[in-house]
Amino acid sequence: MITISQFTFRAFVFLCMLNFSASWLIGLFSMNEPSEAYMQMDIAGQRKCIERRLASGEAYLQGLLQPEGALFCYAFYGFSLVDSAVENNHDPRLRQAVIEKLEKLIPQIDQCCSEYPFTACKNIAPSGGIIAAGCANLLRAGYAYLGGQKADLLKTFHNNSAAIAESYRISKSPFLESFPNLRWPVDNLAALESLRLHDRLYKSKYFSQSSKRFIDWLSNNTDRESGMMIAQVDESGKILDVPRGCALSWSLAFLQGIAPELDRQQYALYRKKWLIKVLGTAGFREWWPGQEKFSSIKEGPVLFDIGAAASGLGIAATHAHKDKSALTGLLRGLEAIGFPSWNLQGEKSYLGQFFLLGDVLALWGKTCVPWDQENPQSEFPDLQLQNYQTVLLLASAISILLFSLSGFFLYRALQLLKSRSKDSYKKTELTFGAITASAILANLIFPSFAWYWTFSILTTSLALERWYGLIHRMRQA
Repeated sequence: MITISQFTFRAFVFLCMLNFSASWLIGLFSMNEPSEAYMQMDIAGQRKCIERRLASGEAYLQGLLQPEGALFCYAFYGFSLVDSAVENNHDPRLRQAVIEKLEKLIPQIDQCCSEYPFTACKNIAPSGGIIAAGCANLLRAGYAYLGGQKADLLKTFHNNSAAIAESYRISKSPFLESFPNLRWPVDNLAALESLRLHDRLYKSKYFSQSSKRFIDWLSNNTDRESGMMIAQVDESGKILDVPRGCALSWSLAFLQGIAPELDRQQYALYRKKWLIKVLGTAGFREWWPGQEKFSSIKEGPVLFDIGAAASGLGIAATHAHKDKSALTGLLRGLEAIGFPSWNLQGEKSYLGQFFLLGDVLALWGKTCVPWDQENPQSEFPDLQLQNYQTVLLLASAISILLFSLSGFFLYRALQLLKSRSKDSYKKTELTFGAITASAILANLIFPSFAWYWTFSILTTSLALERWYGLIHRMRQA
């Protein structure tokens, strides 16, 4: 005999498989030849989902996965807002809407900068470390560049820019500390970009005074084997980590304005030597072959030499360089293994809404552009992304199989439910059935009521129903 709760559980599984299959196939087929209209819809769906999750405070949960998670969620979401306003500079209403959002977002970032893990960086220069100082200052630079007028935000931008520039002046190393005695060149890029924008807007000379040693060191100390920029050094300049795909992708999303010549040389080499093509998709390797054993820090999953972090951040690097062919390959890869999901409210997310930072970085990647520079279409050779149809066929087969199996089990449950007489329904069963049906309805109506909450309620109700039935039978015996 099947109960109402068991039937609703199978109905929920069927709806999940339907959503998964439809969202997955829509994403994959749309990336066959991605259109501007679809990309705009895709970005709008992601932004809507991210804004809701940020408003609920979900960013702070990302600290469980990465210490800087909350800061990065707010900062890179803010960067994507500025990107959109820059790309649509003919739309004054959008620009004003972004300015107003930044006025609310910047204080949240300041709050993150005063909390763990940056509390360990109070005694280094700049206070809080270069990650926190750089991200907060770059978002203020974007605010000023768009024409924001709040005096306190602009005053802090001036003061912090001066403090960052002074930190570079007195530092023995070209790279400021991210955390005590830990230096990664990539972590300095947001700060340097903010100084460059301050110089442009206010005729200061912070960037020119701070960037020369940084650019010279990176240019003259590339890795001998791969030719790419190194990932980590100590105060004396000793190399602590080999080139890393995650750091390179991140760097090349920012480097165009900071060091144009270095950027052109590094991006061309990165694209040629580090990009891997797989069945019409693409991904960046995390390490140069044979160097992974020398790397001290593991960053995200790596499969067949392709790094998840390197490829995800690579979307921003390819978009910033208007490298259409490489961008298409990376976006196909994102849709293939990111398992996208759309809900009835028009929100899009990846990985079951478990990884907000991943969603934020994907959104930033799809919008990333230099803020104050002409960015003409670059001439890159076509990658010849072949055999993508194989991915589409495999995804279609998997989707049809999952949909069919869940549909079959739902149909069987419905037939069993119909075979029961009306007199066989008990009050307890109807109560649990109403609870499970309400949970599914809430999942469909309220986007904040995520699928995992619904799944938890359904499984708990099923367990309680079985427990109650067992106790009832034991009493009767």
